[in-house]
Amino acid sequence: MPLDFRLDHNDFTLSDECLDAMARVLKKTRVKERGFMLCAESPSAPIYPSSDRIGGANSIKVRDCRGQGRGIVVGAYHTHPDSTCAPSWYDAFALIRRAFGCQRPTLGCRAGTKDKTVRCEAVKETPTLVEVNYFLSKRKGRAGTLATTDPEICAHLTEPIMFPISWKPEPKKTTRETVVDYDRNHSLEELRKMCRDKGVTVSGDKKTLARRLIAV
Repeated sequence: MPLDFRLDHNDFTLSDECLDAMARVLKKTRVKERGFMLCAESPSAPIYPSSDRIGGANSIKVRDCRGQGRGIVVGAYHTHPDSTCAPSWYDAFALIRRAFGCQRPTLGCRAGTKDKTVRCEAVKETPTLVEVNYFLSKRKGRAGTLATTDPEICAHLTEPIMFPISWKPEPKKTTRETVVDYDRNHSLEELRKMCRDKGVTVSGDKKTLARRLIAV
């Protein structure tokens, strides 16, 4: 099931596809960060992942949404190798700068290999250029430090939502699997009778009849 939550006055919905991608990307994480943009048709629409990318040990640049036909940017997700989901100072600054670029509050999510937990925050309000430039001037020497070491930058972020990365949607049964089930569990004559009962053409092999029954 999708995950709905509210951060301050902003509502977000992580789709099944997005939740599954978060788990998959963390599972692949070894010594380099991995991640993707969070995309949606509108700020309040369900969120889907862009293509995932591999970064460095402490940084990553993820792809935009528009070039992949996935709508607009509503946030970003990345993993922390050999660490927890706690945001670094640079994570918080990237979230503030992205919100300014989008001119709306955006979502920042990350997961750590140590705690296998996803943590998401948003900015409370769209930041101004003055605020972005202020934090830009404070950036030097912040590598490797947590956002919690700077109360000023934390004051711009909402309270987080956290959930275990093992929280994944139930796999959906695909059409192909259903065709295989029909083929395995019914004889040709049984499938023809099922088609007749539903008013469906009875010509063709078992897989053809199964697809017709699925489409009804």
